[in-house]
Amino acid sequence: MDVEYKIADTTEELIDLLMLRVEVFVVEQNGPPDEEPDVYDKESTFIVAKDDHNIVGTARFRWVRDEIKIERIAVKKKYRGRGIGKELVRQALRYIEEKHPKGVYLHAQTVAEEFYRKLGFESVGERFMEAGIEHIKMIRKV
Repeated sequence: MDVEYKIADTTEELIDLLMLRVEVFVVEQNGPPDEEPDVYDKESTFIVAKDDHNIVGTARFRWVRDEIKIERIAVKKKYRGRGIGKELVRQALRYIEEKHPKGVYLHAQTVAEEFYRKLGFESVGERFMEAGIEHIKMIRKV
């Protein structure tokens, strides 16, 4: 498997990554269908993982005040466990660090808290519900 990581820059890639998010967040996780896509897609940058020209993973990031938030990380079910999610976050961080924001944060599903901890994020605050799933805010100093 030779996965390519890149900034999404075509309409086709945008449509495909949105379909992947619906598949993961709405169908698999029973998330609210009115939250995919959402209003923040217009102001976000997207990274995609492609295998043989097919999008198998995606993540987005956007400015929120003076920080950058990484979110909407999704990997096709049959591609999970291969390090694609980890590499999507690493690629996002690499791109973000070039811009020198004051910090990076995300809202991690609590089942993925250890995954993000291994990527240098620290949990802060209390657990909370988002889209019917328990989350925790995690930060990473850049």
